[in-house]
Amino acid sequence: MPGPSRRATVALGAGIALMAAACAPAAPTPATAPAGAPAAPAAAPAAPDAPAQQLSRLAPGTPKRSRKFILSTHDDVTSWDNYTEGSGSRLKQYSLVQDSLLRWPPSKAGGVEGVECSLCEKWEQTNPTTYLFTLKKGIKWHNGRELVADDFLWSYQHANTEKPAFRYRSIFTEVDFAQSQAVDNYTLKLVVKQPYVPFILILGDPFHAVLAKEMMASAKDEIIQEPMGTGPYIRTSYTPKVGATFKRNPDYRDKDKAFFDEIETVIIATHSERFNAFRAGQVDDHGLFMPFETAEIIRKDAKFYEVTAPRDTPPGVWVNLRNAPFDNVKVRRALDLAVDRFAMITANYGEGFLYRWLNNAVFPAYTVSQDELKKQPGYRVPKDQDIAQAKQLLAEAGYAQGFKTTMMVSRTGNNEKDAVLVREDWKKIGVDVTLDPQTQTVSTERENTGQFETALISGAIVNDTLDPDKSLDRWLPKLGRNARGTGYDNPRFTELMSAQRRETDTAKRIQIIKDIVKLMEDEVIAINTVTETYYRFWPKVCKGNIPESGYGDTVRWIATDAWCER
Repeated sequence: MPGPSRRATVALGAGIALMAAACAPAAPTPATAPAGAPAAPAAAPAAPDAPAQQLSRLAPGTPKRSRKFILSTHDDVTSWDNYTEGSGSRLKQYSLVQDSLLRWPPSKAGGVEGVECSLCEKWEQTNPTTYLFTLKKGIKWHNGRELVADDFLWSYQHANTEKPAFRYRSIFTEVDFAQSQAVDNYTLKLVVKQPYVPFILILGDPFHAVLAKEMMASAKDEIIQEPMGTGPYIRTSYTPKVGATFKRNPDYRDKDKAFFDEIETVIIATHSERFNAFRAGQVDDHGLFMPFETAEIIRKDAKFYEVTAPRDTPPGVWVNLRNAPFDNVKVRRALDLAVDRFAMITANYGEGFLYRWLNNAVFPAYTVSQDELKKQPGYRVPKDQDIAQAKQLLAEAGYAQGFKTTMMVSRTGNNEKDAVLVREDWKKIGVDVTLDPQTQTVSTERENTGQFETALISGAIVNDTLDPDKSLDRWLPKLGRNARGTGYDNPRFTELMSAQRRETDTAKRIQIIKDIVKLMEDEVIAINTVTETYYRFWPKVCKGNIPESGYGDTVRWIATDAWCER
């Protein structure tokens, strides 16, 4: 079962080591930690069983100005508010227009790792709770106004809006906005309420881009209609459910980047249609997902180059913990035991990677190895013991004859195929499932508001970013997106999350995170499935890009670093 690590593991130690780094447009330069900053512990060890990397940049060459690049996607952008969105397919378009204070740079091995300045010249941590950012001067919004420190304060306060749609609020509640300030137009002071070890690393998340207040003028029903940013491209036209065009920003801050005169996005709903358009040369990008069977066909075509990577937003099953029978842990444990993960991998032609709350290939220090996972209940082969135990648990919970439920399915990736397999697995223990496929837009709305009984969705369990905090924060009661959707509410989880955010000793922090994972396992607050393998192909004439693993990484470098020799 291949499953290369999406990114080189960046654990707590790496995050803290960056906490006094001066950031330049190139790689960040480490500096001595300022007085009062926490000491940098050693990075977590690499996984001895992590599969070999298959991540590398495409064929090198000399960048050149190119006329046009055509992106395809299955998902329209319904709002240009990145703080209410979590879709990698939408991030593809956000990344053309928007930019952020910090960013995760590409690693030499492929993927991304670490953090560096994007819209700042440098930053420093002056004490355990205070960060000073020196902004780049002369950066213009697409309307010609200069970017200033107040724009970041407004964006982060906006991200902290107390409404279900704001997916990243659990991070920005850590910011003390009463103490944070724009010292002047080019100096931003951010103060966190308590020491927050991975704060700087998490600010680099591409969804944490800076927004302009002026964008709210186009908002309708709290949905931002018109994009504006400081990024490399400006949207010039848009047809709903059809696509959009973007022209190169003549005022883009990096005059030696952004090589395309124009980027066009086209919305193509199905895998097969995107595949046909890509192979025919009608689009240069086939979207985030390509099934194995179509990958088998296209990899034989000499016009294309392939890079594979594990999906970092693996699917899983949410259960609505507010309602019976899912408020009973024995029911949830039975459902978890019944899922045949190896059948999912077999159905995907042997491709896939087991995970349990945190991906071992990404976070080896915090979770068990693949070999150990195969011995655990729910992952054992054959499934006879798991099925018998699941039936017994249902009987103990008062559901010896099973029950009926409806499963909402987000129509993306292999979700619909996986949902059929889960339905058949649960049928073996007497649970009758009716599938309810929905577009990603509808699914996201219903996830945010808890309008489902069960739901198979992307990123349902974890989001394998550069630190476990960014994954686990989704389950923070009343704050995290997953907790709000499922109704999860355990004060102990909140207590442990706060503890790991404050802990500067690597070994101690690892143990706290292991305790969090154990709590999640004991409560079975959702059902893990398997991580898919991403098949990524590019025309050989197009160069300078990096692989895609599902978080929208690729387009950020299409926008700035890629070009086509044609």
